[in-house]
Amino acid sequence: MTIQRWLFNPPRENLRLFATALEAFEELGYEHPERHIMMLAPVADFEKVRTEQLRVWGFLMISPTPFSEAQLAQTKAYLERMGETSLYTPGGNEDTAFNAYVQAPDREAFRRAYPYVIKPVTDSSPYLFQYYNPFHASAYRVEGDWATSGIYQSSAVTLLATFALAVAASLLLILFPLAWVAWRSRGPGGARAGLSTRSLVFFAAIGVGFMALEVPLTQVLALYLGHPVFGFSVVLVALLLSSGVGSLMCERLEVSRWHVCALIAGLLALLTAGIFPFVHGTIQLPDFARFPLALLLVVACGLPMGFPLALAVRELGKQNPTHVAWAWGVNGAASVVGSCVVMIVMVFLETRYALVLGAACYALAAAVSYRRTEPALATASDLPPTASPSPTS
Repeated sequence: MTIQRWLFNPPRENLRLFATALEAFEELGYEHPERHIMMLAPVADFEKVRTEQLRVWGFLMISPTPFSEAQLAQTKAYLERMGETSLYTPGGNEDTAFNAYVQAPDREAFRRAYPYVIKPVTDSSPYLFQYYNPFHASAYRVEGDWATSGIYQSSAVTLLATFALAVAASLLLILFPLAWVAWRSRGPGGARAGLSTRSLVFFAAIGVGFMALEVPLTQVLALYLGHPVFGFSVVLVALLLSSGVGSLMCERLEVSRWHVCALIAGLLALLTAGIFPFVHGTIQLPDFARFPLALLLVVACGLPMGFPLALAVRELGKQNPTHVAWAWGVNGAASVVGSCVVMIVMVFLETRYALVLGAACYALAAAVSYRRTEPALATASDLPPTASPSPTS
C-alpha cells in the first residue's frame, strides 16, 4: 500500500503516518516492523523542499511482508534513474528524521523533543492533520506556504483562541450581568449575594463534566456508527432527552446529590476503560444492532446525569430563589468554557483523557456536596427572604 501526502521539511504529516504504521506493525507482533516500510520523495535533494518551498508529494510504502533485498535494489535503481531520493529504506543510512525515528532508543522522548506533533494516530487520538503544537514556537513561526500557515497552523491556534473568547464572552454576557444585578439589589447591611464557594465549584464541575462526556462520545460514536452526523445526532438527542427524563425522575425520588455524582464519576471511569474495547468488539455488527447499543450506552449515562443540576436547583429554590439564576449562569458558563477545554484535551492528548476529566469533575462535585446532613446551597450569611437581619449581622 502507498499513502501519498504533501511533503514538508522538517517532515510532519508523513512522519506521523510513518510512526503510526511502525507502531501498528509492532502491535501486530511483527518481528522487524522497520523492514515493512519505505519513505520516498520525488526530488533529488530533500533540502530543496525547505529552501525552495517545493510542493511535492511524499510516498509512504507499506508492505505486509518485509521488503526483500531484491526489492530494495530495484527501488534504488528506480530512484537513481528518475532523479528521486529515499527518506527511509530498511537498512539504509539516510540522514533524515524518518531514519532517526526508527533508530531512536526512546521514541517517546524523540516525539516529545520534535517540534511537531508526530505521535501515532489511534481511535482515541484520530486527529492526523493536527501536527502543530500550540504550546511550541513552531505553531507561531511565519512560513511562506499559505496552506501551511492558513490551515495547519491556524487550526492549532484557533482552539486556544476559542477558549479565550469563550471565557471572555461567558464573563461579559453571563456572570458580569448577574454580579451587576446582585450588587444593585444589595442594600445597606444586606446579605452577600451569590453562591457559596462549594456551590460555585459544584455547578461549574457538573457543567464541565457534562461536556466531558458529550463531546468525546460524539467523536467515538461517529467512528462506531460510520458517520459524524450519526454520532452527533445520537449523542445530542439521546443525551439531552435522557438527562431531561432524569431531571423529571428526581422529583419522585429522594436521592442525595453526592451519591448521584459519585455514581456518575464511577460510570465515566468505567466508560474510560471500556469504551474502545466495546467499540472494537462490536463495530462489525450490522446497523440494526449497533444503533440500539449506542443509544443504550448514551441513555445509561444520561439518566443519572440529569439528577445533579435538578436536585441542586430545587434545594436553592427552597433556600433562596434569587440564587437560582446564579446556578444556571455558572453552570452555563462552565459548559461553554468546558467544551473548549475538552476539545483541547481531545486533540492534543486523547479522548480517554477527556473522559477522565469528566469523571474527575463529577468526583469533585460529589466531594463538595458531601456533608453529614443534607447541605443548604446558600451561604451561611444568607437569610430567608422573610427574616430580618439582627443588629449584629
